[in-house]
Amino acid sequence: MKKLNVFVLSALTLAAVACGGGGDGSSPGIGSGAQVNLSEYRLDSNNNLFLNRNNGEKVSGIVLKEFLIQGQGVSGKGLGTPFDSGVLQGDSETLGIAHYLVRTFEFAQANFPNTFSNSPNCEAGGPKALPVTVTDENMSGSYNNGDSVNTGTCSNSDNTLQFLGGYGVSDLAFTGTVAVNSVYTIGGTFFTAGVTSVGNDFQIESTESGAVGITSDASNEKIVEFTGSYGTDYSNLVGGSFQRVAGSSHQNRSITVTYMPGSTYQVEGGYDFVGNFDAVFNQTNSSFEFGVRNFDISGSALDGDVDTGSFEVNGAGNTKLVFTIRNDGTLIFTADEDGNGSVDFTSTPVQVNTVLQNFTF
Repeated sequence: MKKLNVFVLSALTLAAVACGGGGDGSSPGIGSGAQVNLSEYRLDSNNNLFLNRNNGEKVSGIVLKEFLIQGQGVSGKGLGTPFDSGVLQGDSETLGIAHYLVRTFEFAQANFPNTFSNSPNCEAGGPKALPVTVTDENMSGSYNNGDSVNTGTCSNSDNTLQFLGGYGVSDLAFTGTVAVNSVYTIGGTFFTAGVTSVGNDFQIESTESGAVGITSDASNEKIVEFTGSYGTDYSNLVGGSFQRVAGSSHQNRSITVTYMPGSTYQVEGGYDFVGNFDAVFNQTNSSFEFGVRNFDISGSALDGDVDTGSFEVNGAGNTKLVFTIRNDGTLIFTADEDGNGSVDFTSTPVQVNTVLQNFTF
């Protein structure tokens, strides 16, 4: 099986490749004889993007690249979290937030009330620690319902990955013992959540709000649910300082990650996307929207690779793209270009690594 290797973040600076699929800007309307406008970038009055064969690759590039950057997968290159004595790597793109949060809660239960003094190093051997603080909100003397957990700023040795502000979760609710190979549930709401990844010429800053819920069984399988919203700012180095050039917001977001540490993962869900990626569509001050539905991606929880999956994108005028990721490292998509519910176009296979290069800022 050929896997899609997760690109390093510096690939974000690559030039966008031409969108495939052909077309001269219009196509016969199915069953009506009317012409369908197949412009690559066309919006309705609410800034929803009309979807068709000519923007399918770029839309998939945006969805997949942001999926990798968001870190809802469960690998930071070999479960590289501080709690697993791994090495934080900014080039992984899949920061393993689901696994990171799971291990934060398990560490807190095992080390209460000395979580801060026992905090792990950001990298094996140091030099910097990831401070973990448990606040006994109800003053019970135990780590239990109603308490909060906060992880502070953490950087690896070359500062290519920084958890600035960390993740803080309050109003915790428990059942069972929060430990490896234990049956438990734990949930709460984010009071702070953010990751900043910095490269030689770019900076990516993400924030998250909403709730998280975790279910574990005796085999150590984890189910992590995120609900709420997610936003990211993308900055380039200009005159010695980083300047924001693009951003996105994911609203009405519901993501479920199911994984076995060191084995496989599955990420499912959907969200409403708003973004202003001028560079992707060669626009100026552009902002466009679409809905991502039935997102279902599976891969390796050991190295963060994507194996197979599918997702739908809904656009203006009931237009729709349906993407299928195959286990040979390619994807294909179909397009409903006139919004009547039927397929008007089916693509040839496209290399996923090529599709990802459409994402730039």
